[in-house]
Amino acid sequence: MHISIQFKQIILAGILTSTLLQASALEDGNNAAQKGHMKTALKHWEKACEEEGSFAGCQNAARVYDAGDGVKEDDKKALPLYTKACDVGYNYSCAKLGKIYSEGIAVAQDKKKAFKLYTKACGGQNMFACHKVAVYYGKEKDKRSQTISHNFYDMACRGGYADSCIFMGRIYRDGKGLKDNLPKAKEYFELACEENNRLGCKEVRILEGLGY
Repeated sequence: MHISIQFKQIILAGILTSTLLQASALEDGNNAAQKGHMKTALKHWEKACEEEGSFAGCQNAARVYDAGDGVKEDDKKALPLYTKACDVGYNYSCAKLGKIYSEGIAVAQDKKKAFKLYTKACGGQNMFACHKVAVYYGKEKDKRSQTISHNFYDMACRGGYADSCIFMGRIYRDGKGLKDNLPKAKEYFELACEENNRLGCKEVRILEGLGY
């Protein structure tokens, strides 16, 4: 079937207009948020999510409900929004869902589902999620699980998650699960300190006072 050039131009114009509208709704929300108008931002982000298929809008709206930022905190409203964003690969949303299912926030507690969500988010370089994966493996007492746990803690630490650095520093300092190694402990505490973690900085000073 022959399609006229004019008709093709109309189709392309429609696609372009739709794309611009989507960008506009998301950006309007971002602009409102920068001005501190979170209720207005939320309305724009919900529109971007529900009407225009912007999953960034879904995640942003979920964060507002989750934190109660300028609106009443509402975990039940945050849940489906995080789910939409996680399903298409937004790793922050997957990590937040992991916490929701792990703690049973607005849903039945489901540790297995939480672990899967944390694992997915960690694969997308969310370091909070990697830390949580490390915690899960660390609960197992066999040597293989402990090694996996330490590897995830190390990954999270080097990715900027200070709590994991503190954990690694302590196990090297105390010789729990890994050989007692104070210089190595100091290295991890220094990484925590670089992330402005006060405890990490304190531990560094203590080790320096001991000559390390």
